[in-house]
Amino acid sequence: MGTSPLPPARGVVEADEHRAAELALKQQALSTHPSYYFAESEASRAAQHEALALIARDAARLYPTVFSYRQEGESITFQSPEGAYTWHPDHALAPLDWIGRFFQEDFLLLDAGGILRAGQLCFPSGWCLEEKMNKPFLSIHEPLPAVMNPMLNAANAFMQRLRADKPMERTNWGFRLTDQLDLSSRHTAWYRSLVDEQMKTLRVEEVGARVWVRIEHQTLTRLPGGYVLFTIHTFQNPLEQEPLERKQVIESFLKTVPPELIQYKVMDRFYRLLIEYLARAR
Repeated sequence: MGTSPLPPARGVVEADEHRAAELALKQQALSTHPSYYFAESEASRAAQHEALALIARDAARLYPTVFSYRQEGESITFQSPEGAYTWHPDHALAPLDWIGRFFQEDFLLLDAGGILRAGQLCFPSGWCLEEKMNKPFLSIHEPLPAVMNPMLNAANAFMQRLRADKPMERTNWGFRLTDQLDLSSRHTAWYRSLVDEQMKTLRVEEVGARVWVRIEHQTLTRLPGGYVLFTIHTFQNPLEQEPLERKQVIESFLKTVPPELIQYKVMDRFYRLLIEYLARAR
């Protein structure tokens, strides 16, 4: 699964120079299609409150000049560049939906049995909450190529063993012909049409400018009540901006990826051009 302990110098949230723009995209999505980008089960409310407190605490610890918070009973006041806001039990927004609007990450909550019970998911790639809510971990990842079954089973076992005192992190990767962050299922047909259109004119020498490297930094934290908070921060940039050493690593890695996984990641149409571009960059 490629996991490692989350260092104390890192946390469940990361604030960077894209924060304002990405929060605006989140707000637009949540205002236009609120039930598509946020979902919850009532049973998750206590865990959502635990997640809210953890996220606010981590943000204040990592960025003390930017964020602060205080908790009085169940109410939490959070200070951000946008101002001071208070969540309380009678608030119109669920705890996870409320705190998620301050950060670039997507936030998911799985119960002790690994079932997805709540989430704010604005920047996914190829899936959405309504397809996965109330499903167990293994079902959430369907349909995954059979070649990935050993990794998926190991990941499921890892989730069950995750300790409350040992948060973990991992990364996921992809390559896209767009910098649009929201590639949820409602945009799948559009993206496939975009790929079809771009492939009519895409040349090897243009791959660096037109193919975007999409990396998800993920964290997993066992909350006090037993739920797991799963966070996803998506970073992306044009392939041409990668330094030569990383291009060489990417080329070597991609040559080992099974064809089924290349197809699953919707890269099969431009895979050959991608490899040729990376070979020329040596």
